[in-house]
Amino acid sequence: MNPLRDEIGRRVRSGAFLFGMLAAPLWAQPKIAITSPSDGVVVHPGDSVTVIVTVSPPESFRMVAILLADSLKTRGDLMLSAPPYRFTVEVPRDIQVSDRYGIAASGLLTANGSIESDPIVLDVERRDPPLRLETQLEALYFDSVGDAGHLIVYGYFADDLKIDLTHSSLTKYISGSQAIVKIDKNGLATATGAGSTSITVENSGAKVVIPVSVPHEEPPVQPITR
Repeated sequence: MNPLRDEIGRRVRSGAFLFGMLAAPLWAQPKIAITSPSDGVVVHPGDSVTVIVTVSPPESFRMVAILLADSLKTRGDLMLSAPPYRFTVEVPRDIQVSDRYGIAASGLLTANGSIESDPIVLDVERRDPPLRLETQLEALYFDSVGDAGHLIVYGYFADDLKIDLTHSSLTKYISGSQAIVKIDKNGLATATGAGSTSITVENSGAKVVIPVSVPHEEPPVQPITR
């Protein structure tokens, strides 16, 4: 028998036990995630999308639900009390806006409280191209450099639907001169300098051109001195 070795062994075992007590709660923290579909996947009006939610540890959850952005719908249960947690999300055929729609999952814990997953988005786009585009403004007239305004873009389709394409991932905004106007991917135009140019908006082969005008600033009037 070696008292020193026994004491070292006791301390190692004690330390391992203490480490285990500290680490176990971290390891056992409930987790929830949407594992399918992938974030940003492109879907189309009329599609049915299977949403798979994964939780761990399973015994920590007594119910799982999905949370949907406006316009999306579910076919079947919105809430499930046992795995597998699979949900069917419907993209309406007559959806009026091509955009990125969010989905998240929420789990009700067997202890207390709830936990939510990181959200994913579905990029909803038409299968067919628009016949033509138009904007809510026929031209952009800024009062001065630094002014900003939003363009809203509509697409007209073969089934007679008018769809808001402002935030469609297929809509591209092109400034004729960034020295006069800049425009971001969401249609926000900002006057950067005096002059005249245009903004071209394109989506799947259709396009519309919007004239832009930014006035020259008048120099300040100098007081008359005698």
